Amino acid sequence: MVQRAIGAFYGRSVRLLPVQRHRPASLCPVRHRHRARLVLEQLQALLPDSTDGKILALTTRDVEIEEGPRRPHWGVFGLANELGGNAGVVSTFRLQGRADRLRKVSLHEIGHLLSLPHCRSGLATCVMQDARGRGATVDRTRARLCADCRARLAW
Repeated sequence: MVQRAIGAFYGRSVRLLPVQRHRPASLCPVRHRHRARLVLEQLQALLPDSTDGKILALTTRDVEIEEGPRRPHWGVFGLANELGGNAGVVSTFRLQGRADRLRKVSLHEIGHLLSLPHCRSGLATCVMQDARGRGATVDRTRARLCADCRARLAW
């Protein structure tokens, strides 16, 4: 489902890779979540140096980021390594089994890999809205880009 959604939405070819296992070192002992940044490093190692390809991992395991002292173990839906980067991860753990959320979060993370920042247009339905950890925000978005984000993608 995610493979088809990404291919249709962004007009890119998408292929599946064999299942990978999380490295034990990525597990944070505090909350027993996988550190998203370490998962992204593991994914990057799967890409040949000579490619401009992107890789998105889907996992059922909970993932977290360290967002400074206020939120040292912040559970997230997904993470891309950087705008225009080459690796992203989406966790189904917090998506409550909702396929529509999985599709939208996956499109959102691929958007970051294609250099789209979080939407600044104020349009709550743009898939590039920052969910800030709220499923309700993901629910409000649609599987589409606002005019501003479409223009950024075309640029």
